Amino acid sequence: MEQFEARGTRRFELDYAAAPELLWETAGAFLLGRDAGFMLDDVTRDRVEQAIRTLLEDPRMGGDHPWGQERAPLLRAFRSGLATHSSSEDA
Repeated sequence: MEQFEARGTRRFELDYAAAPELLWETAGAFLLGRDAGFMLDDVTRDRVEQAIRTLLEDPRMGGDHPWGQERAPLLRAFRSGLATHSSSEDA
């Protein structure tokens, strides 16, 4: 998730002001989630979102654990990218 689009230019095209929780460091994960959202059907996307929720509920993903400090922001950005796709379909 950290390296997705590290060499591309799409990170520059994101509107960081519109999504203040999105950082340059998590933009690759967001883009990966958005791309995955276009490829996954609704059932699979729901399962991926549930898996992310389960992972984020794990105590090791808390801010007081190194895993949480490093990986939780990436998971949240990935989930946000998935949600972007879902909301555009509903419109």
